[in-house]
Amino acid sequence: MAELNGGEPLIGDGNTTAAIGTRDGKVIMQFPIPKQWLAMDPQNAVLIAKAIIDAAVDLGLDVRIQAPKPQVSDGLRLRMETRCLMVLNNKREHTEKTPILARRIVDTILNMLEL
Repeated sequence: MAELNGGEPLIGDGNTTAAIGTRDGKVIMQFPIPKQWLAMDPQNAVLIAKAIIDAAVDLGLDVRIQAPKPQVSDGLRLRMETRCLMVLNNKREHTEKTPILARRIVDTILNMLEL
């Protein structure tokens, strides 16, 4: 296989090997033998897509990918609202300072979303 600029071999299930890189200002996906079609599992599809995008960025393309906003279930939203109400009620009872309250609310949200 000819050398690609920044080409890294990608190995799938053992049946197909490919390299993704750049040559002459183009993104190249090169196989060692001719292929009629290519099938991949979702995880490898993402890895290959990332390698292709990285090669395009290396060529100077400004790429911005927008992921969909995470969906919060009604149940999780209710639990978060309940917990925030508890934190706010605690502030009223103990005159907690606002920066401490803000940190507690953010920590609560992050813990509930498991981030």
